[in-house]
Amino acid sequence: MKLGQADPDRVLAISAATIDRLLMDVKLAAAGRRRAGFYSAIEREVPIRTFSDWNSTVPGFCEVDMVAHGGTSVAGSFIQILTMVDVATGWTECLPQLTLVEAINRAQSLFP
Repeated sequence: MKLGQADPDRVLAISAATIDRLLMDVKLAAAGRRRAGFYSAIEREVPIRTFSDWNSTVPGFCEVDMVAHGGTSVAGSFIQILTMVDVATGWTECLPQLTLVEAINRAQSLFP
């Protein structure tokens, strides 16, 4: 499936409650398939900072995360969203991703 030009705007306009409602069955099905210890193994390998771990008060340092909206499978086409949070200010941008470079460039133009 190829996304149309209006799809990224529609994804940004949807509320969290609507997303939760639409994905309820998928979340319930996925909850039964998670492997025990999987997330703790990731946490051991990837250093994770909380907001209290950042010593910089200068705006411009961002935490970045990718969210894949593919349900229980990453096969096929699905939307990915790049989320960037400025650690000092809390300013957050969520961008539907065409390419990673395009999403980062767009985010840079949106931050104050």
